[in-house]
Amino acid sequence: MFLLKPMGIPGICPKHLRAWTQAEDAVLIENYQSRSLADTAALLPLRTISAVRNRAEQLRKRGLLDRKNKQVTPSELLFIKKNASRLTIEQTAKHLGRCTATITKTAYAHGISFLKLGDANPLTKHSDQTVKLVRDLHDDEQGRKLTFKEIAEKLEIPPGTIARLQNYRYTQEDRMARVLLP
Repeated sequence: MFLLKPMGIPGICPKHLRAWTQAEDAVLIENYQSRSLADTAALLPLRTISAVRNRAEQLRKRGLLDRKNKQVTPSELLFIKKNASRLTIEQTAKHLGRCTATITKTAYAHGISFLKLGDANPLTKHSDQTVKLVRDLHDDEQGRKLTFKEIAEKLEIPPGTIARLQNYRYTQEDRMARVLLP
């Protein structure tokens, strides 16, 4: 078996690379949170964006730099879970002081849906009470079941709309069942 000699000398920077100086590290640490990597690389002569990114990662591993994007705290996650049914992603992001992408990714990762069903949907034309009434009249277990046409005459709503309310319209109760059931 053929053994290769180890390349390089441990602790010494190879000749084709430049070692980072303490001054360059100080500039990186000072500007990392407030500037982009491209802006920080422009402040450092002969350093590329990828070199700055790699050095920042090394400094983060040593504990000299904090994360640029702070992780979502448990209290923020709880707020997102509690208010997903009534607030939009934009409203949640504004309240928490985060960007919408952070809220969207966090919600997706934790299985939280911002879907607005029933009266929570701002485009709702017919209330959940109307939908419940239509369903009760159409699915009456004790008496005579009314047709969509008969319900439409009573409520003065087109029969096609009554059929859609009966078969396709979700209410807040449906959302709760969706959240609670597996």
